[in-house]
Amino acid sequence: MRLSLIIFLLACISCTKNDQVYENKAEVPVRAVDLSFLPQMQDAGFNYKDALGNPVSMLPFLSEKGVNSVRIRLWHTPADQRSSLNEVSTLVQALRAEGFQIWITLHYSDTWADPGHQSKPALWEGHSDATLRDSVANYTTRVVRALEPEIIQIGNEINDGFLWPTGRRSFITGAFHDLLKAGIEAVRSESPETKIMLHYAGLSGAFEFYEELNSLDYDIMGLSYYPMWHGSELNDLRGMGILLKSEFQRDFMVAEFAYPFTLEWADWTNNIVGLPEQLILPAFPATPEGQKEYVQAIEQLCRDAQAMGFCYWAPDWVAFDGPESTNGSPWENQALFDFEGKSTPALNVFDAD
Repeated sequence: MRLSLIIFLLACISCTKNDQVYENKAEVPVRAVDLSFLPQMQDAGFNYKDALGNPVSMLPFLSEKGVNSVRIRLWHTPADQRSSLNEVSTLVQALRAEGFQIWITLHYSDTWADPGHQSKPALWEGHSDATLRDSVANYTTRVVRALEPEIIQIGNEINDGFLWPTGRRSFITGAFHDLLKAGIEAVRSESPETKIMLHYAGLSGAFEFYEELNSLDYDIMGLSYYPMWHGSELNDLRGMGILLKSEFQRDFMVAEFAYPFTLEWADWTNNIVGLPEQLILPAFPATPEGQKEYVQAIEQLCRDAQAMGFCYWAPDWVAFDGPESTNGSPWENQALFDFEGKSTPALNVFDAD
């Protein structure tokens, strides 16, 4: 599809106002949060509270608030065992006991994988292309067998591929597609009912990404969207979701998003968001109410795009290491719990009743 036609279609379908109230939340079936930091927060002894300041048990509280799915990242062999298969398995057991659906994001790395970082696991370095494909297939099978997720991502924010340098998309060697196929086929063989997501960060290049991968056997197109990196027009995200669903006939999800309730800080770890120009103003100020309205707007655009769902990233990643910590949370002002540990009004948006 020509770029000019894409721009025209986006202009036509992105005219819905951001401030509409979401009347029927049940039309968006997956209302998720990413709780990958929760084991670390629990080990630090952090106490979460409801809006009135009463202590709560995190998982039952989120379930009561309307969260029905939990996304968790998985690293292959992390140095400190955070996000390891053992840690994630323990968390999955607790989530299952509370009735949550499980959504696993396979990073295929020992650490963070994102558009700028896609390092192979150290144990896979030096593998031939064929051996690397086998490693992807065997590892993916083991993960699916152990965790039995409802949704699984083959890679995290794989704009330029994964398992670099072999699987770098821009190298145009075919290895990227082969590695994706190995992961996809492993999921299909082990758990045909599990939904498979391919995950892209942002809007620029998203159409071309999914167009390139249209022949692959997957179910969900997932987009990350953060205003400081991906633009300040929610209508563009809405339009892209509508366009992707229409063109490729697959489910669409907002796989990651977040927004600050303040530009202040609670520890001395530099926050990722701290400047007015990183916000969408005046529509969504960095206040508890502004954060709530932003989550409502994301929910509304998911309804407009007939999206499968959305996921709020790291609502639990609060300032946990003391007010003088320089190794605490850079996300503290974007969590869904404030500096006193109390839930913010945005959590109320997840309720489908």
